[in-house]
Amino acid sequence: MKRIYKIKNTEGNVFLLVLIIMFVVIVLITAMIKFLLRDIEFIEVDEGELQALNIAEAGLSNWYLKFDRFSNGLDDDFLFDDSYTENLYDDGTVIGTYTVDYSPDIENDWKHSPFGYTIVSEGTDAESGMKRTVRVRVISLNIYDFIFSEEAMGSAQIAGNTNITGPLFVVGDFGMITGNSLFQEGPLFVLGDIIIAGSSQIGSPEWPILLFMGGKMYENNGPEVDPLDPPGNVYVYVEEFHNVMIDISLPEIDEAYIDDVRDMGAKEVTGNLFIGDQVLELNGMDASDELAGYLEFDPEGILNINGNIIVNGNLDIGQSSGKKYTIRYNGHANIISTGDINVYSRIIPDVWYNFPEYSLLSLIAQGNIDLDMTRAQGGSSETDPNIAAMIICNNQVELSGGTVLTGSSISNTLTLGLNSKIFYRYGIGEFLGPSVPQFNDMLLSYSWQEIIN
Repeated sequence: MKRIYKIKNTEGNVFLLVLIIMFVVIVLITAMIKFLLRDIEFIEVDEGELQALNIAEAGLSNWYLKFDRFSNGLDDDFLFDDSYTENLYDDGTVIGTYTVDYSPDIENDWKHSPFGYTIVSEGTDAESGMKRTVRVRVISLNIYDFIFSEEAMGSAQIAGNTNITGPLFVVGDFGMITGNSLFQEGPLFVLGDIIIAGSSQIGSPEWPILLFMGGKMYENNGPEVDPLDPPGNVYVYVEEFHNVMIDISLPEIDEAYIDDVRDMGAKEVTGNLFIGDQVLELNGMDASDELAGYLEFDPEGILNINGNIIVNGNLDIGQSSGKKYTIRYNGHANIISTGDINVYSRIIPDVWYNFPEYSLLSLIAQGNIDLDMTRAQGGSSETDPNIAAMIICNNQVELSGGTVLTGSSISNTLTLGLNSKIFYRYGIGEFLGPSVPQFNDMLLSYSWQEIIN
């Protein structure tokens, strides 16, 4: 039997298979290259956008630096320009440009608060041409823009039926836990927590406040309170709330400060000074001649005040007992005591509408300041106070029951007696002059937003 063998030609099949595999590989490699090129392009875009964002942030930093120079009196014209453009360099090479535009922030009632700005910075990356724009809102804070206290907490400090009107800054906790105390107008800055109880009230339905708080708000011995949505039994009226704060320290009234005042020019006396009804006494002896040109009563009984007076001792204005009277003053003066200051009689500007621009008394003490005017004349309202002055001390400022202060108070501790009231006089910080304890403006940034071009 004859066998026949058939030999298959496999070379063509193998070649075809190789071609198919090569085609698939080429397609995959091409796709991979496209993806890689696209990723590289995205990376380049991302790097350009990131660089543009960094340049925009550099523009903000530059604005902060310029503002710091302005607040220190080194660039008086800065805030009169509303925009500027500058290049950003790296080893002498321009890597980008930022344009900074800024304007007063008037979305809130800034005329009754520390001044704010809206700042817009556009950064452009020189290599890629990418642009990014950011917008921030900041407040310029100066301690003299507020009623300021490092402590204002507890029934021993904020008694019932007290009233604080104007901007208030509290470094610690702020408690309104007795009676029907009222805080109004604002804004309110509290680094710690806020405790509120009873019928006490923060803000009003007609004038809700701007609130900055580092901690939280609580009912007294109760649950946490949402400032923007308080329960019906908590009388809190907040238009805008920011859970961000900045720490501010009390300027020290120390020997270095007093030496600076001496260098600026001051009348200095040693002993306890008494200012009465057309009476100036030092250690019980007439001091009219010694204080002439600084403190002196005119023929109509008006106390003309001028310049800086350093008292190496205590200062009493009026007497704790006996006849109560009103001392009217005219001019600008800072009376600085190395001890305590006690005010028992009413003391106000002779012409009310001159306060504080043309008539302003600043009482400054290394110790305590006690405004004990329960039985003093006046005290019915903001424009009829017991005392109109700037009050500054290292330790405690205390208002006795029923005392009304118009001006401001700066202290470590603020203690308010029953029915006492403080009305902040807007703009008072602008008229204090260089002889008060100095404090440079600080910026609190409370809003950051990228603007999509």
